[in-house]
Amino acid sequence: MSNAGNRDAGLFVALPHAVLTSVAYRGLSHTARSLLIDIAMQLSPRGENNGQLLCSRNHFAAMGWNSAGTLQRAKDELIDAGFLFETVKGQRPNRASWYAVTWMSLVSHPRYDVGAMETFHRSAYMDAPPNIARLMGTSKKITPLVPSGRTAAASPVPSERAMGLAAVLSEGTKTPVFAASAVPSEGHLLDVFHLEDLPMTTCLNLAGGDWVMTEPGVDASPALGSTGLELLH
Repeated sequence: MSNAGNRDAGLFVALPHAVLTSVAYRGLSHTARSLLIDIAMQLSPRGENNGQLLCSRNHFAAMGWNSAGTLQRAKDELIDAGFLFETVKGQRPNRASWYAVTWMSLVSHPRYDVGAMETFHRSAYMDAPPNIARLMGTSKKITPLVPSGRTAAASPVPSERAMGLAAVLSEGTKTPVFAASAVPSEGHLLDVFHLEDLPMTTCLNLAGGDWVMTEPGVDASPALGSTGLELLH
């Protein structure tokens, strides 16, 4: 019995559960996941055109991909994660690159680059190294900024007040975990470090005082006490 009446009419994108539950897919950025769906929309019902898929800005502009840089980064991420394979290297002015998704077989074509059929790896995403940082939720980058009219203190280590915060975050004394210092374009040193007891909590050692920046849901107020640190949300 036909199931055509159980869903809206028209074509649909079939993404195998093996893809969606893979470690490689879970490690993708949301931008790369969106691009993967838009690329998969080009597949014919039986995948006869796998290997001839487009991923150019011109092709995707009408679908909201207006930034060439964003598109390139998402595409590179899909290639690195083993979901996308380039079959034809594009050349200016009018030769677009072609791609194949790796959860389907690659259908041969005379225009493929030499060696494309031989180097295509079916299910490559199964063997790609996972994005551990994103899976662990530690891929955020914090870029410290100097407030208007203020200059960052050139201090090689966090101040004593900032370091003292680590001792009052729990019943025992904890050692803060320091990340590499960041140097803004002006050349002023900013000390940026994470505290082991407060996930995603960051102290900024700036001239005039120390700040503690927290993610939503992290309440550092009771731990601050009389340390003199200022809480920023």
